[in-house]
Amino acid sequence: MTLLVRIANEHNINCQKYIDKYNQILLTEQIASLQEVVLEFCKYICVEVESAKTRNASDVIMLIQKYIIDNYNDSNMSLKHLSDIFKLSPSLLSKMFKNVTNENFAVYLQNIRLSRAKQLLHNSDISIAEVAEKVGYNSYLSFKWAFIRAERMSPREYREQCIGINNQSC
Repeated sequence: MTLLVRIANEHNINCQKYIDKYNQILLTEQIASLQEVVLEFCKYICVEVESAKTRNASDVIMLIQKYIIDNYNDSNMSLKHLSDIFKLSPSLLSKMFKNVTNENFAVYLQNIRLSRAKQLLHNSDISIAEVAEKVGYNSYLSFKWAFIRAERMSPREYREQCIGINNQSC
């Protein structure tokens, strides 16, 4: 019981209810009841620790999402880059990101980049190569193919469509 209380305290889990229950049963010397209380306390600690891990993962991913939004145009943006910054392994970061957002990192980053690219294609006359660079792509071709996969048209066609329909749906 002492070990369980120490674990609970390390995780800031309120355990007074279980301590009181344990002490009451201890006076009656009912071993089976003591075992039930200890087992119940173990389950409670497990649930609370798991809940805390989930809350912490969500907080970390929110920070990472903010970082991505603020720095999407960095062509070095990758799981490795983020894992170095946030001191997590790339595989753990990837798993946490997917569990919290229901989207993998690469798709999330691509969606942010392409959304900003569409704004630039619609609202500016800078070249498509410059758009690619401004949203974090190292190469025009990788940007073009990502755009085509997502939008089913090239960046040039998208821009022309925006101009052709008088900027209404772009």
